[in-house]
Amino acid sequence: MSTLTLRPASARRNHQNRRIQTPRRQKPSIAMGALTRWTPQASSGIGSYSTQMSGTDNPEQFEVLKQQKEIIEQGIDLFNKKPKRGIQYLQEQGMLGTTPEDLAQFLHQEERLDSTQVGEFLGDNDRFNKEVMYAYVDQMDFQGKDFVSALRMFLEGFRLPGEAQKIDRLMEKFAARYLECNQGQTLFASADTAYVLAYSIIMLTTDLHSPQVKNKMTKEQYIKMNRGINDSKDLPEEYLSAIYDEIAGKKIAMKETKELTMKSNKQSVASEKQRRLLYNLEMEQMAKTAKALMEAVSHVQAPFTSATHLEHVRPMFKLAWTPFLAAFSVGLQDCDDTEVAVTVPGGHPLRYQDSVHLLHPAGEGRVRTGVGEVHPADS
Repeated sequence: MSTLTLRPASARRNHQNRRIQTPRRQKPSIAMGALTRWTPQASSGIGSYSTQMSGTDNPEQFEVLKQQKEIIEQGIDLFNKKPKRGIQYLQEQGMLGTTPEDLAQFLHQEERLDSTQVGEFLGDNDRFNKEVMYAYVDQMDFQGKDFVSALRMFLEGFRLPGEAQKIDRLMEKFAARYLECNQGQTLFASADTAYVLAYSIIMLTTDLHSPQVKNKMTKEQYIKMNRGINDSKDLPEEYLSAIYDEIAGKKIAMKETKELTMKSNKQSVASEKQRRLLYNLEMEQMAKTAKALMEAVSHVQAPFTSATHLEHVRPMFKLAWTPFLAAFSVGLQDCDDTEVAVTVPGGHPLRYQDSVHLLHPAGEGRVRTGVGEVHPADS
């Protein structure tokens, strides 16, 4: 059974009284230049930006958007390796605001961020990190929610860091915010009660659902562990019993990282059967990840523009022509059907296995054929 160790209530109150005062919350605005703005309300984590254009499909404007998208993705990649470096990069590029509220909105809404790095960043003891953490929690609304539901909601956006002091700061702020949103409640005597109870619920989740813990905590032990936490009084036993039953039935799930947890290790795979099983498991995980991404993007309300310029299509074909060619080759390279033919510039039909014709995406006027590369003027 886990052991609950907390610092004295008076020390926690003094710590709360010294809490950093963050500026009054403003409507979040994260500048992305004149043509693009990061909009958390419409963010899906896949292309978290919206166009602000004059109604015409100007190729130059779309090129600017493409470049800004690449900057955002680069910044996210840097954040997932080292959060402060990623934030600094996005701010230097004018893609992210500098206030704690701006960063808090960014952490809430950008789903491509690594959840472990988000938790480490929010739990850090640096002054600005704490200001962002306070803004992050203050932007959550726990009004009308029961305590366990609020805790689940709180932990959906990040993974708790491993350092006890970081967890302590996060739990302390969560408890204060919960009471702030539910000022009419009479169950908790102070934020200290909510703080200790939140800690005990996380410990209960680990105890009941971790395969490493052999001797599981009983309901009686959990109730006993929480005696005297409500300003030296006890919370109702039926309340603690209901919490125990809920956690036993459904653990509080910490947000998982986006990376696949299973990686093949060829040296550790002993047989072909094991390799096949590992491959199938990896493919299943990849399919689930792809499905989740597709479902997420399918619900995005994003503006669409009808393109009338060839420049819009060029980048797509530049990326897609090689896999298209490979896919078509599978069914056509051995085909003897005379109707399956392509026409070279010049009007001469040829079968696919004799010649493959594809305009080079760079627009250099060359044609790739089965016998080499020629210019249209040569045909």
